[in-house]
Amino acid sequence: MSTRHSRLYRWLDERLALSALSDFLLNEPMPGGPSFWYVFGSSLFFILLMQALTGVMMLFYYAPTMDHAWESIRYMMEEVPFGSFIRGLHHWGASAMIIMAILHITQVFVWGAYKRPRELTWLAGLTAFGTVLGFAWTGYLLPWDQLSYWGTIVGTEIIGTVPLVGEPLATFLKGGGAIGAQTLSRFYAIHIWLLPAIIFTVIGLHLYLFRKQGVAGPFSGTVQELERNKGFFFPRQFFFDVIAAMLIFLILVYLAMFHPPELRSPANPSLAPAHVAPEWYFLFLYQLLKYFPKEWIVVGTTIIPGIMALALVGLPFYDRNPERHPLKRLRALSIFFLVLCAMAVLTYLAILSAPETLTPDPELALKGKQIYQESGCTSCHQIHGQGGSVGPDLSYEALAGRSPDWIRQHFRHPDQVVEGSIMPSAAELGLDEDDIEALTHFMFSLK
Repeated sequence: MSTRHSRLYRWLDERLALSALSDFLLNEPMPGGPSFWYVFGSSLFFILLMQALTGVMMLFYYAPTMDHAWESIRYMMEEVPFGSFIRGLHHWGASAMIIMAILHITQVFVWGAYKRPRELTWLAGLTAFGTVLGFAWTGYLLPWDQLSYWGTIVGTEIIGTVPLVGEPLATFLKGGGAIGAQTLSRFYAIHIWLLPAIIFTVIGLHLYLFRKQGVAGPFSGTVQELERNKGFFFPRQFFFDVIAAMLIFLILVYLAMFHPPELRSPANPSLAPAHVAPEWYFLFLYQLLKYFPKEWIVVGTTIIPGIMALALVGLPFYDRNPERHPLKRLRALSIFFLVLCAMAVLTYLAILSAPETLTPDPELALKGKQIYQESGCTSCHQIHGQGGSVGPDLSYEALAGRSPDWIRQHFRHPDQVVEGSIMPSAAELGLDEDDIEALTHFMFSLK
């Protein structure tokens, strides 16, 4: 270090205690030595910081109103340089954060690192995980597209089934009796103000407790062996953490560039999609609810999730056995992984039950466009500013979340599919099944 830099460092160190801070951050003792098994927590923190950065960048363009939310996202993705990439990082970062949180909780459970004296560290981690889920749910509505709008309706209805507090909480979140401007404002405020304040406070507490109690270390080996093999956070564990963060970032960059998130058609309160489903991390609950009749729905929305949550919260208090080795805790591990497997199976079944999609054939789509024009559909429907306004705007019909079968049936019997529809049926227009198929391909080309 040059003399000038040395003087500057000493000057800052006298006032900010940089040496003490550096020692606190980098010289963390690690019984048993550094390991790749310890990267999950720091990786989760890296993703959280990336989410905060990309979120702030999107705030420069996002307008949290019913009239402008969807259009501001569209503008960001299509007009702003790197806007689609930034939104892609934020979108896939949400999934990465949940995956990493699950891996971190699983690793802590398997290592038995929740046991005394780390009970409060465990509870702080669970609170952070719940906040991460809150981020994912509140952020889902903000694009104000068709699926997020109707998905939030389903989500608030599920909350409303919780005994005693459900209905008041659902009404508060909606800002009234229906999803609208108040809902968007409240979800926006919760997403960018309340939840960040909670999660950074909780993570600060989590890190303080983590450093106070120290690293739990491997679940095997005597105290003497762990002390003999002890290492420090810097440089080896720091290197492991940086490698993990770089790998995660490269994966997210790939997903953001080559699999950008879709922006569905604008929210339409008067026309529900044929299929409404949440993001993948809530699919297990969505599938679980299918197995309960309406009078028993509270079992799926409250009792089963409540039991799971209480079991995790109470874990360090009823599991007081100091033994940490997984092979000596087979019953606890079996139950834990059985629950994880059940959630994975429910998620898989929900994915299988999703309706078919259709990739439009260019020739059929062109034929469908000609039929659309020749049949006079332009007098009632608008596509990107061209056409009438009697019927729904079809500019983004392919992104509306409707299945090909729903579209076909709508052409065949519009009044049966949409109550009160004044649209003439295919038979009344002299269209056959081939024409209906061509029109369906044309609808799926509109995005």
